[in-house]
Parts: sequence; structure tokens; C-alpha cells
Amino acid sequence: MLAGGRNREGDESVQPVATGGRPFSTEHSALSETQRPRGLPIPSLIALAAGLLGLIVAWVVYAYVRRQPAGSAAMQELAGLIEEGAMAFLRREYLVLLPFILLVALLLAWGIGVHTGLAYLSAAPVPFSPAFSA
Repeated sequence: MLAGGRNREGDESVQPVATGGRPFSTEHSALSETQRPRGLPIPSLIALAAGLLGLIVAWVVYAYVRRQPAGSAAMQELAGLIEEGAMAFLRREYLVLLPFILLVALLLAWGIGVHTGLAYLSAAPVPFSPAFSA
């Protein structure tokens, strides 16, 4: 089969030609339904296991830190001041980022689709939650 959909004899053909002169396969996979592997591919399983392991390690570290003594009264007062300053910084930072987040959401909705813009907006507040929870 030659490029342009013609055979060597000059007959028209409806089969499209792939790079290299071979016709495209109309099947999605060379494997039959019974030969296809079931379940998630190995890289996906590795990523899932690594994510779960990370969550477990984070929980163990959190539990360890929570079991430690809070320290003296002076240490607790200093920790409160640091927390207050950190929360003030985060509130200001997120208020500065808010117009940028809205602009990106509008551009995504305009360029890709409304659902993409809404999905971005639904996930964007997640990092803000610690700053406004205290």
C-alpha cells in the first residue's frame, strides 16, 4: 500500500497508512479479552503502595511528636507566638494568591472547558485550609 491510500495496482483503498507504510490496526490491542492482564499495571501498584507507605510514615511521625512533652511555660508561650506569626503570614500569602487562582481557573474554563476550571477551583482551597482554620 502506498501513501495516499492506493495499492501498487492503482486501486483506491479505504485503509489509512501508518508511518512506515503499514496500515493502521483497527483493533485496540493485539491481545484478546482473555489474554489481557487484569487489575492495575505494576507501575500504578508501585505508586499506590508508595503513597500508602508515605501516609503511614507521616502518621507514625505525627503520633510520635504528639506524645512528646509540650515543654516549659516559656517554651509554650514562644510556640504560641510562632504559631500566631505563621498563621498571619499564611493568611496574607493566600490573599495575595487568590486573584492568581481565580485567573487560572477562568483561563482553564475558557481554554479547556468549564468542568476543568471548576475542578481546579474545587481543589485550590485545600492548601488554604490550615491558614483559616486557626
